[in-house]
Amino acid sequence: MGAGQRTWQSLVLDSDVAALYPAFDAERPYVVAYIQLDEGPRLMSTLVDCNPDEIACDMPVEAVFDDVTNEVTLPKFRLVAGVR
Repeated sequence: MGAGQRTWQSLVLDSDVAALYPAFDAERPYVVAYIQLDEGPRLMSTLVDCNPDEIACDMPVEAVFDDVTNEVTLPKFRLVAGVR
């Protein structure tokens, strides 16, 4: 691979909630959280399809993808079904 070339790396994207920041109260439920990826990195994202009052740190989440435009896709996360 030459200078400046990049390649995609696959990630499992099974993760845990690391911190919670309920926000945008008028758009509830809208929860911003730090997501700790199993591969090591931590990122800030949005938790979707959940009740903010039932979320706790270290709950397992899985990635879902929001196609905002034809060029932009955002990773968001939801709680793993059946796991509390």
